[in-house]
Amino acid sequence: FFFFFFNSNKQSSIMSEDKALGDAIAKTIELMGSLVKKPKISEKLLKRPPFKYLHNIITAVITNHGFMKGLYTDEEMIAENVKDKAAKIEFLSKAISVTTLVTGKKVRAKPTKIVAGKEAENTNKFLQLIAIAIKKKKSSDEAVEKVLAGETSSST
Repeated sequence: FFFFFFNSNKQSSIMSEDKALGDAIAKTIELMGSLVKKPKISEKLLKRPPFKYLHNIITAVITNHGFMKGLYTDEEMIAENVKDKAAKIEFLSKAISVTTLVTGKKVRAKPTKIVAGKEAENTNKFLQLIAIAIKKKKSSDEAVEKVLAGETSSST
């Protein structure tokens, strides 16, 4: 009896986490889907976004909308050049810092967790903040300068 009770609570918790992630993915698709055509913003990849997918979304945002323009070197703009864990964390840290500075909202996604394939819900919320900033036509120029000068949002 105790095992069943314990197990059902755990299942209920997992189901609510799945719903929260599902809601976050739906919102990301709604907000980001119209802004980025390639890579396709898909539920399957947003469930546990691989780094290369996030890299491609971020570089598409830069190329198509100018948001975060100048944040990365030409080398960093090519996913194959951002291979080791430290480089991936640095890439994401810079994007998160700019997004936090532009929106004034704390990004809960931590680069170390994202690279480890964790915190998919917070990763989706991070992508949503980028989309909202673009839709509100917020400039990222000053934030990019600050981040390149060493200012961070300290969310590592």
